Amino acid sequence: MVSVASSGPIDLVEAVSFLKSTGGPSGWEAELLAEVGDQLDSYIDEFARLVALDTGKVFREARDEVSRASSLATAAAALAEIQGLGAGGGPLVALLSASSPLYTAVHALALALLRGRPVVLKPPSRAPIAALALAGLASSIGIKSIAVLTGSGAIIGGAAERIEAEKIVYGDPGRCDSCNNGFCLGRSLALVDPGEAGRKWEEAFAWLRLLHSGQACGSLAWIVTIGRHDAMAASIAEFMSTARLGDPLDPESDVGPLIEEGRVHLASRLVDDALSKGAMLVRGGIPLRRRFYEPTVLARTPKSAAVLWRDLPVPILPLSTAGDWREAVKIARQLRATQAIVLGAPGWAARELEASGLTVYIDPEPPASPSQPRACLLHESVITASLDRTNPWPEEFAETVEMQ
Repeated sequence: MVSVASSGPIDLVEAVSFLKSTGGPSGWEAELLAEVGDQLDSYIDEFARLVALDTGKVFREARDEVSRASSLATAAAALAEIQGLGAGGGPLVALLSASSPLYTAVHALALALLRGRPVVLKPPSRAPIAALALAGLASSIGIKSIAVLTGSGAIIGGAAERIEAEKIVYGDPGRCDSCNNGFCLGRSLALVDPGEAGRKWEEAFAWLRLLHSGQACGSLAWIVTIGRHDAMAASIAEFMSTARLGDPLDPESDVGPLIEEGRVHLASRLVDDALSKGAMLVRGGIPLRRRFYEPTVLARTPKSAAVLWRDLPVPILPLSTAGDWREAVKIARQLRATQAIVLGAPGWAARELEASGLTVYIDPEPPASPSQPRACLLHESVITASLDRTNPWPEEFAETVEMQ
């Protein structure tokens, strides 16, 4: 257990005042992001251990987060060198995500420096250590336009609004609706004709739900099938049963602990509610030691079950049915998702989903390595949000802006 000091509104006022007095970052500070990237790459295992211990991510996923953060820092430095900085302005106040604390710290730092602005980083109170380590690294190599405040995001965020400082929220998916000027992919859903899925997709669905124990931004949260889905639910459960729960630092572990014990209680309540309303428990549904919850599959989940309408930062995958594609589209538009995998849908269904604001992937190939994590945040968001330019990356860095 690690405790850090809590900052308050007065601390934020002092930090913002100090950063304003420095006059903002110069180009060479942004170019130092290349050194940040180099150091993250050189000490990738050490930083991955911090992320794993901080968040409960298994080491494989934690290492992926550090690798993506390193690539982002390197590419942002190249952009700063080639195209310079934005117009500048007052400090940004960045509330980082507990799902990806290191990556969002690098993202906020790069975003601010590319704009020519200093930044106040507020690490997540439940997982502060990796972000603090990143801030220490940035400061040690000469990036001075940075301050760090720990404690409550609600308090710091509220104080930022009162002093009219620009706030950026890296929301965990459950907070995305309330994010003002924030970054988050939210949860994903799948609309599936069971006859079009196949074993490869059933395996992929299992692992996409278990990214960061179900807590990862962008992870699969719901499946809606057109027609009965019992056989598909059983197959997904079979793949889930091979997932090994354990110490996140153990390379043999596939699923680590939840970030707080309260999420174990939430998972139990959601499963109990679904079962009481007629859902079928295919596997799981058992709280384990401390912060672990057994990966769970629910079939025939009724529309009245809370598990369909709540954000799911827990390793539960509910499957629900729709009578036809029109009903499936209606359900999808009501769920708290931002992305949809669509298998076997008519063209009009995909168009309606896209018109509702969802990012839609139509009949994609299943991930080649479904147990490998996908990127949470798009690298492009640094560019579109900071400089309002399209595709300004030098050709040799083009691959770093692709979603992994």
